[in-house]
Amino acid sequence: MITRLISLVLSLMIGLGSIISFQGLDTIKKITGLNYQTSVYSVVVLKDSSYQQLNDLANKSIGLVASLDKTNTAEALSNIQSSIQIASQNYNNMNELQTGLFKGEVKSILMNEAYRAFINEINRDFEANTRVIYTFKIKESVDDGKKENVKSSK
Repeated sequence: MITRLISLVLSLMIGLGSIISFQGLDTIKKITGLNYQTSVYSVVVLKDSSYQQLNDLANKSIGLVASLDKTNTAEALSNIQSSIQIASQNYNNMNELQTGLFKGEVKSILMNEAYRAFINEINRDFEANTRVIYTFKIKESVDDGKKENVKSSK
């Protein structure tokens, strides 16, 4: 009988401990913002170009890979096109995108910063020969999918 009572008390304590742990994790998640993911899109130009800000690219061209993260890429492009008139040129992959910039097919590229390391692997000189003139952040709730956008210039 005492063994059962001790077992019951321990089971209740474990259950209560689990509830407290889950509440603590939820609180930590809310404090640290772990319920959001942020996608950062940059407008990248050649380092030696005269373009200093987004407005300088008015009536020019911007390359992008629309097949990667379609929704957010379209949203970032729409944000840019709400500020300036710019023609977009779609590329099949990140290698073609960065090559298009260096060959002068486009004056700028729109890229998700999550792919920067990949581009740097393809072209070791990419970082040294380019610069960011505009960034656009898409903060998306992991829980409910709501988005919040933040624009910034470099």
